[in-house]
Amino acid sequence: MTHWKQVVVVGVLAILAGLVALIFPLPASLTLNAFVGAGLVVAGLVGLLGALRLAEGSDRIWGALLGLAVLALGAIMLFNPIAGLQTLTFVFAVGFLASGLLKLMLGWRLDVPAWKWSLVLSGVISILLAVMIVTGLPSSAIVVPGILLAVELLTYGWGLVLLGLAWKERGQ
Repeated sequence: MTHWKQVVVVGVLAILAGLVALIFPLPASLTLNAFVGAGLVVAGLVGLLGALRLAEGSDRIWGALLGLAVLALGAIMLFNPIAGLQTLTFVFAVGFLASGLLKLMLGWRLDVPAWKWSLVLSGVISILLAVMIVTGLPSSAIVVPGILLAVELLTYGWGLVLLGLAWKERGQ
């Protein structure tokens, strides 16, 4: 299979996964929570072991405490998925708020009116998403991560399909 076909196939698979996540946001949220929780457990263990084996003095203590904290957060996410989903949802809301504020600040500084207002509008939408998520907590926590995962998979897949088709036209 040529390169462009592989890219299109992966894009279509991502789109299908995104549709499944959009139709079933709770299982998608729980799956995302499990992956993040497992990743934090691994990162916490690696950090703890690294601090104990490689660091010295106060670096060892602080590194070990950080590793234990990350390990504990991962364990909480794995063994209490509702708390994990609430944490993920809150982190997403904070990310949307920060992104929105940054886009507003950058948008106001632009000299090109079309770019300025599109960036300002994007910032306002990001802030509104953050407010919607926070005002819907804790009930929004069970579906927001899955819906955001679905949107990411859909846009990623669509981008790969378009990239693959562009490569096809260029003969790659």
